[in-house]
Amino acid sequence: MVFSAASHFDINLICENLFCDLFKELYDLPALRNLNEDERKNYPGIDLADDGSRVAIQVTSDRTLDKVKDTIQKVRTYKLYEKYDRILIYCLTTKQGSYS
Repeated sequence: MVFSAASHFDINLICENLFCDLFKELYDLPALRNLNEDERKNYPGIDLADDGSRVAIQVTSDRTLDKVKDTIQKVRTYKLYEKYDRILIYCLTTKQGSYS
């Protein structure tokens, strides 16, 4: 997305809150919250989490394999897998045709 390439992440921040509310209802995640607001800005590896349901979500406009790998690496580095059983990556743009 052009905005992200130019370091304008406002759309991502807006979407984190929008999708937090949407995912709460759609996926029955009543305690889903935006970690970038509740914990710290630019929380590593994930944006949204429901600690009770043990689900975390990365919301991104970057559809590249590098972003997926970066998210997985941060999950490993920060041992987020110990706190969350499922970690989802939600891409705001059209997904890439395939990933290696």
